[in-house]
Amino acid sequence: MSQNQANQVKEYLKEQLVDFLEERNINIRKNFICLNPEHLESTPSMSYDARRNKVHCFGCGADYDIFNLIGIEYGLDGFQSQFNKACELYDVEVEQIPTIKPTRVRPPQNKRESEDVKMSTIDYYKACEAAVHQTSYFKSRGLSNETIKNFSLGYDATERRAIIPVTREFYISRSVSGKGFYNPSGVKSTIYHKTVKDRNKPIFVVESAFCALSIAEVGGNAIALNSTNNSPQLIELIKEQALYELRFVLSLDNDKTGREATYNLMNELRKLNVECIDYNVSDEFKDPNELLVADASRLKANVAEAEQEFEKYLGELKKQQEEEAEQEFEKRLDESKKQQEEEAQRIKAEYQATSALGHLQGFIDDIATIDTNYIPTGFSELDRTLGGGLFEGLYFIGALSSLGKTTFTLQVADRVAQQGHDVLIISLEMARSELMAKSISRLTFTVDSRYAKTTRGITTAAYYKHYSDEERACINQAINEYATYAEHIFITESVGNTTVDEVRRLIDNHVKITGNKPLVVIDYVQILRPLDPRMSDKQAVDYNVMELKRISRDFKIPIIGISSLNRQSYKEKISMTSFKESGAIEYSSDILIGLQFKDAGDPKFDVDEAKAKDERQIELVILKNRNGKTGVKIGYTFIPKFNSFDETGVRE
Repeated sequence: MSQNQANQVKEYLKEQLVDFLEERNINIRKNFICLNPEHLESTPSMSYDARRNKVHCFGCGADYDIFNLIGIEYGLDGFQSQFNKACELYDVEVEQIPTIKPTRVRPPQNKRESEDVKMSTIDYYKACEAAVHQTSYFKSRGLSNETIKNFSLGYDATERRAIIPVTREFYISRSVSGKGFYNPSGVKSTIYHKTVKDRNKPIFVVESAFCALSIAEVGGNAIALNSTNNSPQLIELIKEQALYELRFVLSLDNDKTGREATYNLMNELRKLNVECIDYNVSDEFKDPNELLVADASRLKANVAEAEQEFEKYLGELKKQQEEEAEQEFEKRLDESKKQQEEEAQRIKAEYQATSALGHLQGFIDDIATIDTNYIPTGFSELDRTLGGGLFEGLYFIGALSSLGKTTFTLQVADRVAQQGHDVLIISLEMARSELMAKSISRLTFTVDSRYAKTTRGITTAAYYKHYSDEERACINQAINEYATYAEHIFITESVGNTTVDEVRRLIDNHVKITGNKPLVVIDYVQILRPLDPRMSDKQAVDYNVMELKRISRDFKIPIIGISSLNRQSYKEKISMTSFKESGAIEYSSDILIGLQFKDAGDPKFDVDEAKAKDERQIELVILKNRNGKTGVKIGYTFIPKFNSFDETGVRE
């Protein structure tokens, strides 16, 4: 392929700019946020130029074609790599295309021209630096050979211009014939700071790069704004790089514009607590460069005097600050003594409020509302034993596997819900549908034991085609009865990832949404997720039990935790030591309840034989009761097939 054909491909790729922009959700029919990564703006200032197939920013001057944008997006330096990437994106065979050579050979005109031109900027600087001996312009401005060399000053022999490199894109170009100056078009003027050599010394802020070079010529530090309009650039530079320790001597031009800029810049610097003084090193001359040309020794003396004046200013400032600090210290000391006395009185009053007298009125108020502080379980003997029902506190119910601890607790939950009280069940093992089916199965047994259905008989759709009309009617009646209180039953399913923090969040969420404090059931405690996976089983259960105790106290609600037992307890009478993996269950619970077979502990007792019966005689044993009798046994008939417990009375 010829070079001409390659250039045609180049023009074809340029025409893909609209697609490139629209693929990135940019609306070319109106201004959009500048694509220059160094230009942070909130008001869109870039637009699409259809005539030139480019985008242009009126804020920073960025001027991009599709190759520039591909370079920015994919981090590609150099036109050829950008061109190759464009061919890849738009299905052009790169191997068939010769290297595209940039046609520009002039000095770079625009900050956002492609990398081949950026590279020519560096070459341009080097060529100008090599030709600097062809002009005496810099020496006529008072600059020595050493300064010219140190700051890479150059000469464009073709244009007869003195060149001062500032950045890779921006340079200052002054006509040696005295016919004005030239800067690259479309490139934003920026601060010249190559003349800062020692950041520990004061930095002179001047207007032009020649003035900064003049300060450097006599041994000082300097920054050139290159325009008084660039003062905000200096402020932003200090903020972005946290250069608050720098110290500045403001010595802008001796004219109205310079004086106004000095006043405004000093105010902005002092807002940042940056130390600065206003000191004219130019005497009666317009700027430091004019004085350098007229009398270099005088400028040198003025710079040294300004640095001494700055040190004097700092000394006076330090003395003033020390005096103010001492006064502030005395003031704070007096305030501290006063606050300490007030704090001592407050602590004394708060501590006195913790006495029994301080809590007496609250105690009396609680007594006045004591009838609302418990929830009946619906089992009369159990309620009588518990002093009326479930109070605020932590309850544990434990039993060996398949003895009905979940079924019994679910029956209590249903009876509580029937009273119009919310129940929040956090099920860590069984599905919501299984728990609901248990309740409906029990209700079919209550409706008509002849047609009662098991849990599976409720949930298996295939069975229904074999049911009689009486069986279906029994199920429907049970479901309708369940519906009368189901609005108070809230079941949360979990798959082993629930922590006590999640339990607290669920309760808090329920209270906030419904305005009701629920009875909380956790089935079962041993599979709550530990705080730290490195905890042992005992450590995890102990921690979770202690947190459940705090939750019951914080929300003032009863929490029932279902617990497994130690395997060695399966044939023995249940006791507090039967509860698995935790001493915290024994110590932290308010009520500890165990379920056991009636004859458990008898040498002749056969647990497997007892489990095989359709009706099982179960004893509920009160193992611990902070506010009542322990050792009480209440008899129940448990029909596991239909998930039903029936209370038979207290046993001695």
